Amino acid sequence: MSEDSGIIRQLEDNLAKLRAEYAGSWALHTKDDFELGFAREIKTDLQSTLMKWAVGAVVLLFGAGAVFIKYSVSQTFQAENERLVKEFYRKYEAQLDLLRDNFEWRRFHDYGKDYVYLAQLYFDSPVESPLKAKKVTENLVEAEKYFRSALQHGDMHASTYWELAELLFTYPQQYQVSSRIDAIRAISQYEQAGLRYTKVEIDKGWRAEVYLRSAEACLYLADANHSPADNRARAKEFLLKANTDYANLKDQTATRDRKNIDRVNELLSALR
Repeated sequence: MSEDSGIIRQLEDNLAKLRAEYAGSWALHTKDDFELGFAREIKTDLQSTLMKWAVGAVVLLFGAGAVFIKYSVSQTFQAENERLVKEFYRKYEAQLDLLRDNFEWRRFHDYGKDYVYLAQLYFDSPVESPLKAKKVTENLVEAEKYFRSALQHGDMHASTYWELAELLFTYPQQYQVSSRIDAIRAISQYEQAGLRYTKVEIDKGWRAEVYLRSAEACLYLADANHSPADNRARAKEFLLKANTDYANLKDQTATRDRKNIDRVNELLSALR
């Protein structure tokens, strides 16, 4: 009896082990339990796979984004750099052209002034009068050519217009070649000069002297019976402008300025 009990106990133990072993087996579960468990496993694997793909995609996109940003910045910088280089060269070429023009203007202007000095040299020389007048005239003509050439390289220089006006009015009187006087053209050149003086030059009284010379040219025309009333009225306008400019000078003690101021006052008094 005891032997039978031992065998039964052993059989129960073995059965318990078998039950425990097959408890998790799909073969001992229902169809619903199997499908539910399988779906859970698939979901878990899918989530794991998607997470790996997502991480990989983020890493890839971050790298591509960094490359794209770097490329964009590089392209933008390169484009801006090219623009700045082109702008620099444009300004450089413009400045170079301006320097070339200023050099050429100065060269022709100085040549013109040299011929004026030659005219004065001939006038002051002991050369006989007919030859003297011829040489003075020739040099004044050459001077005008060079001053006009100077204007082709810089027409904003008041001094060149001033010299052209003087060639047509003051110098012919000073060097006694009256055939060279052209007061109408001289006034036109004086006016062009007056429009181009800078504030610094105006403060030195240079424009005031232009107004004075313009007034004298108008009075010259009036004395030659060339629209006397109109030219006297115009001369007065120029004199009043000259008077205003001279009144604004900070220093009126310079010999030339004092002489011109006295001349302005003298002509204004004569026109009253």
